[in-house]
Amino acid sequence: MKKLHVSDIILIALIAIIFGFIYLASDGLYNALTALLTPIGYGMLANDIMMGIWCMAGPLAGFLVRIPGSAFLGEFLGSCVRLVYSFLICYNHDYCHLFVRFHKKRL
Repeated sequence: MKKLHVSDIILIALIAIIFGFIYLASDGLYNALTALLTPIGYGMLANDIMMGIWCMAGPLAGFLVRIPGSAFLGEFLGSCVRLVYSFLICYNHDYCHLFVRFHKKRL
């Protein structure tokens, strides 16, 4: 069985970082598509249309790095990048500061 080399890990990490930002950018597209389709009764269809974007990092990492586990690692790291970056965006807004301060006072 082949092992992951440093170059493989770097390639998977780059794919994950790029798709993490694509996932974050697709949130606005998803919200706009849902808002457009909801009045005609097809709001739930936006999730099905956008599903392909949310599932691209894993197959691409698995296709480029043909080692078992690389697809999982690519998708997982892409989701982690999106999570961390969206938390940083939220933490820099005033309404999120109020939410964090409120919960710190309650503890």
